[in-house]
Amino acid sequence: MREDPPFETISFMVRVLLSSSAAPYVRRFAVGKYGKKRELWAAGPIAKAIGPRLLYPLHFHDGDWLATEAEITSEVEAILLSVRDDLAAMLVSKNIGHADAITQMIGKMVAKRLMRKYQVERADRTADWLKPDRGDGKA
Repeated sequence: MREDPPFETISFMVRVLLSSSAAPYVRRFAVGKYGKKRELWAAGPIAKAIGPRLLYPLHFHDGDWLATEAEITSEVEAILLSVRDDLAAMLVSKNIGHADAITQMIGKMVAKRLMRKYQVERADRTADWLKPDRGDGKA
């Protein structure tokens, strides 16, 4: 199995999560309701959909401390809030090329910021995969 560098992992996960888990809020974040300004409050739920999922495959170190879910989520939210209105509107563009380009841009912005602020390394989750099944449907 090929292991991607952390930058590629972060960027890819943000792109996928923007188009799946966070999708209910992306339209409101991008353009708001018809004839209204975009709704910046939607950046919070989008960040909450993305932040915790980045912690599963990766560890974010700030010196000797591991970054918390809240810290990663707030970084993602700050990046989303920094996206200009015209670019955010392209997130819901009918032109797939425009929407894909913006999700890639946001993914790279998140990856750059997290890589600059934290030392990022791949998390070893093999112990989670090798847990014995208790037979009650719970891991």
